[in-house]
Amino acid sequence: MVLVNLPYLVKGMYIVNPAAADDSNLGLNSTVCYSLSHISYLKGQGDLECTAGTMTDVKQIIIKKLGIEVGYTPFVSTREHLTQYAPRTLDELPPRSMQDSFTSAIIPLTSDKILKDKYVGFMGNVRLGRLMEDMDMFAVWVVHKHLLLPNLPEGVALPYTFVTVMVDKIDFTDLVPTHDADIRLSGHVSWVGRTSIEIVVWMEQKLHGKWRKLTRALFLMAARDATNTKAALINPLIPANEEEKVIFDGGESRKKRRIQLQKEDLLKTEPNDFEQGLVHDLFVKSIDTKSRAFNKRILPPGYTWMEDATMANIVFSHPEDRNAHNKVFGGFLMRNALELSWALAYNFAKRRPKLEHISDISFHHPVDVSSMLNMQAHVIYTDLHYMQIVVLADVYDAVTGQQTTTNSFYYTYSVAERLPHIMPKTYHEAMYYIEGRRKFRFAMGLDAPKGTTARKKRRIQLQKEDLLKTEPNDFEQGLVHDLFVKSIDTKSRAFNKRILPPGYTWMEDATMANIVFSHPEDRNAHNKVFGGFLMRNALELSWALAYNFAKRRPQLEQIYDISFHHPVDVSSMLNMQAHVIYTDLHYMQIVVLADVYDAVTGQQTTTNSFYYTYSVAERLPHIMPKTYHEAMYYIEGRRKFRFAMGLDAPKGTTGPTQ
Repeated sequence: MVLVNLPYLVKGMYIVNPAAADDSNLGLNSTVCYSLSHISYLKGQGDLECTAGTMTDVKQIIIKKLGIEVGYTPFVSTREHLTQYAPRTLDELPPRSMQDSFTSAIIPLTSDKILKDKYVGFMGNVRLGRLMEDMDMFAVWVVHKHLLLPNLPEGVALPYTFVTVMVDKIDFTDLVPTHDADIRLSGHVSWVGRTSIEIVVWMEQKLHGKWRKLTRALFLMAARDATNTKAALINPLIPANEEEKVIFDGGESRKKRRIQLQKEDLLKTEPNDFEQGLVHDLFVKSIDTKSRAFNKRILPPGYTWMEDATMANIVFSHPEDRNAHNKVFGGFLMRNALELSWALAYNFAKRRPKLEHISDISFHHPVDVSSMLNMQAHVIYTDLHYMQIVVLADVYDAVTGQQTTTNSFYYTYSVAERLPHIMPKTYHEAMYYIEGRRKFRFAMGLDAPKGTTARKKRRIQLQKEDLLKTEPNDFEQGLVHDLFVKSIDTKSRAFNKRILPPGYTWMEDATMANIVFSHPEDRNAHNKVFGGFLMRNALELSWALAYNFAKRRPQLEQIYDISFHHPVDVSSMLNMQAHVIYTDLHYMQIVVLADVYDAVTGQQTTTNSFYYTYSVAERLPHIMPKTYHEAMYYIEGRRKFRFAMGLDAPKGTTGPTQ
């Protein structure tokens, strides 16, 4: 295949791609989305439809330009000698324009029958995962076209290593790609920093003699030196005219947005007011509001537990899956993640889903060849007939059992019918829910909610704030979020994997229960169970729990807030449950709930709640809630403790005082 150097400016005008209209989110418009749909003017070569041959040709050229040896060996040849050719200053690198990097390549499905078998799916359609592999490889080829090193001797390999940092956004049209028509990839550099570079890639398929748009994507890549040990300078990008300046400014805007998103990362910053209100609404929906038992969860109609909307797969990588630098090819990971997400979407919706968007693909760590990958997919948010899915790729060490998240992928699918809502059970899953909602709204081009509910005014006394009616205040939500961050591996994006930090005890392990039978001797003057009988049993149960938790005799400091919600009939069977819900230094706060138990229906109704403060001589471990429901217990326990001990509510604080 002859490689053609294609200038694409004709009398100062860009070639127009009608199929690529409405790329405003990209910073592109229909007058600057370059295509080869109209290239008959090219020196009589009216049948020319690409500039770089096939994708197979592109791969071979990349290998040659990087000086990579053909054939796998676990011992990679050193490229250290190439570092001497790396540019030291930007003055050594001539500026480039977008037209310098514009290129295109074909996937010849009509003529290559063997190749077609790799791309066709079991339903006769094209495997989108395979196309993602090609788009990743093609983005690297665009970067090669952008590079120009005047001081590099002829025949010397490029002193670079290119790493995919993230795929910002991939949108799909309604056109479903078929397996019996050629596909073309086109693209160019859209923005350049000192050592990073953004590439726009779009994909078309030739149907009925015309190229029709399938998708377009934004790739962000980092330039590294030949040994992949430090960042490397690359040619600056100078817009050649107003159209290119619009595209370049779009890249600057996306850079600012990426910085802002890093600041809003849920591992660094608690959810905003509106999002915290959403989580609290889900909490209220998933409990019986007639009961004070926050840790008893119910699934409301039309909802599905998030933990039930998941799918996992073990993926083995082999030498054939490597890139030019002997690491697992990013496109291989993208293909496997996409196919797992599609399988989960199909299983969740019970019908064939349509991929609408890929909103964020992040590459956190390189993956060694021969690694064993544990890929987990979760439906983390739904809205009408849309679902948001996250796939995490973890490198699994079979010897130590440790897993390290190397990649995260976010997909938006749709089906014709309305989908059930997703209900998180834990605070960790609630963070998934919030992140899924964020990704979904960005992918769909929706504005952030306006006029969000302001934080409710802090009540004069904390005991008047009912957590079944009012969400926790800002300080308290910060406490819960801090506990969330402490209980996960911050190197991983797996919010549903919990770890117990040193000095903490799970709340669910600090509990004790007792069945209490009431008899006629326990009645009051009105033939109901005497309140003192309930108080005695609750106090004794709380003391037993405090003794068991502290492993030494506790001192009862305060009894604060004993509530009688419903009268108890004589002969009732009471289920009393005690929980350590908060600790501070050598103090512990315990709640005891008395539920009347109906043996026939299995229903329990909370009739009484009791709060006790105990102390011991030694410092106690902190309490760590696992679920959002337990987190509400934690907040309520803290409120009761501070009031009982005569402590003022914290003012002007932004985090926990412990």
